[in-house]
Amino acid sequence: MNPYFNLNDKVGDTLEKYPELIDAMVGEGFLHLADPRIRATKAKQISFYDACEHHGKDPEALEKLLVETIEKSK
Repeated sequence: MNPYFNLNDKVGDTLEKYPELIDAMVGEGFLHLADPRIRATKAKQISFYDACEHHGKDPEALEKLLVETIEKSK
């Protein structure tokens, strides 16, 4: 657990709060998140856990990367 988001949170909501995560997630293979329309619609319906499962990614590894990204941007 980190102080910024929960892996059960919706991806789109978290990306609105921390837009610096968009490039990090696109770089990890979530290419569709580069499209603002996807972030405003489908990304608001899917959790980080579900997105990772769909893309075959490790949720804890993604969480670590995203937390590092947030902390670097401060």
